[in-house]
Amino acid sequence: MLRYISVCNPEGKRWQAYSRELNHFWRDRGFIPEVEVIPWAGVAPRDGKVNGLAALNPPALVRLESPGRDFEVMKLLLQAGVREAADGDSTDWSRLTYQKGRLIRPGLLHRGFCRVLGGLRRSFDERPHLRPSACPLAIAELLAVSRDLSRPRMPERTMRRQPFGSVASWICARMNCARSIAPCCSSQSA
Repeated sequence: MLRYISVCNPEGKRWQAYSRELNHFWRDRGFIPEVEVIPWAGVAPRDGKVNGLAALNPPALVRLESPGRDFEVMKLLLQAGVREAADGDSTDWSRLTYQKGRLIRPGLLHRGFCRVLGGLRRSFDERPHLRPSACPLAIAELLAVSRDLSRPRMPERTMRRQPFGSVASWICARMNCARSIAPCCSSQSA
C-alpha cells in the first residue's frame, strides 16, 4: 500500500492543491494512496518530537509543508523559539493578537522553527520505516542561508539513510510499479 504523511496546515492553500494533485496522479495509475495529515499545530508544541502518533507506525513517505501563514502556528513556533533561546524571555506568545503586516521577532521565530525541525529529524531517525522527502535539518540550513547570504557555503548535512533523490525509486520498489513513473514523483519540494 502507498502511504503518505504530510506535516502541514490542513486548511492551507498549498496543502489543498498538493493533496488534489497527489490523489489525481495516483488514481490515474490505478492506486489510491493513504494520506495522513499531521498539523503543524500538533507538531510545534512538541518541538517536533512526534512519539506516540499512530500515523507514524506503518511505513510512509513523509512530506514537510511550510507552516505558512497560519498565525496560531506562528505563535507556537515563537514559543518553541523561547524554549530554544533560554534567554529569559517570559512573553506569553499565545496571547498575541493578529495585526496585519506586523513582523514579530523573526529571529525567535526562526529559532523555534529550527528547534521543531531538529525534533522531527530525531523522530525520523528513530523510525527507519519513514522516508522524508527532505531532511528537516537541510530545510533549517536553507532558511539560515536565505537569512544570511554572506555565509561562504552551506555546511553539509546528511540523513542516515539513502539520499532523497531515490524517493521515487523507493516508492516504486514498495509498489512494484513501472519505473516509467519515477520522474513524475521525484520532484517533490520541501
